[in-house]
Amino acid sequence: MKETTPEGTLYIGSGVIAKGKLTVPSAATVNGTVEGELSAQSLRVLNSGVVNGIATAEEIVVAGRMDQSATATRLLVIESTGVMHGQIACGELEIRKGGELHGKIEMLNNKG
Repeated sequence: MKETTPEGTLYIGSGVIAKGKLTVPSAATVNGTVEGELSAQSLRVLNSGVVNGIATAEEIVVAGRMDQSATATRLLVIESTGVMHGQIACGELEIRKGGELHGKIEMLNNKG
């Protein structure tokens, strides 16, 4: 059986370490580790996922860990298992009970 990933998407599996500058036209899902820069339309960091670097997307959902810098131009969601450290900028912010945010946050004005 052949598994396919939709065009323009990226999945980084558990145990995989990706380093460098990654540009994803659509959705990026991280269950492994990213070190460097990651830009995508949407970013999902799963429970085992770690992003250490600069991340930019319209929507970011964090169930794992993010360190350094993140910009979610539309929405940032920190799930109950999510932990974020560093400089954060977002249009809207949701933090589930148990989620952690440590650092500086800037709310972007998306109201026109």
